Amino acid sequence: MMRVLITCLLAALSMFAADNNDWAEVKKLVSGTEIRVHKAGIKKPVVTKLDEVRDDKIFIVTGNEQSAILRADIDQLDARPYDDPPRVTAENKATTGSEEVLKPRGPLTPRARSGSSSSGITIRSKADFKTVYRRPAK
Repeated sequence: MMRVLITCLLAALSMFAADNNDWAEVKKLVSGTEIRVHKAGIKKPVVTKLDEVRDDKIFIVTGNEQSAILRADIDQLDARPYDDPPRVTAENKATTGSEEVLKPRGPLTPRARSGSSSSGITIRSKADFKTVYRRPAK
C-alpha cells in the first residue's frame, strides 16, 4: 500500500515538474510582467520587470537599466499575473431623500432636501507569483 502511495506521489511531482520546465511558457509572458528570477548559486531571487524573452536569455529592466540573464543561469522563474483591473479603485456614493417641509414660520415655508454622500478607496493586494519555468533536473 505504501509503495503505491509513493509511486503516485512521485508521478504527480514529475508531472508538475514537466509542466514548469517549458521555456515556451516564459515566451508567452508580455513585456512589463513582474517576475522573480532564482539564479543558480544565489540565494536571494531577483524581483524585476520582464522586457524581452529569447531562446537563450531574458532581458530585464531594473530601474533605468536593462540587463540580460542567460537561460542556463536560471533555476526557476516565477511571474505575477498581469494586473488588468486596477489595484486601487475609488468609490463614491450619493443619495438624495425626499423634500421635507420645515416647521411653518410664515407664508413662505422653506423646503429642504435630505441626503447623504460617502466615498472610499478599495486597495487589492498583488496576486501571488506563479512558477512559469523550472530548470529540468540533470
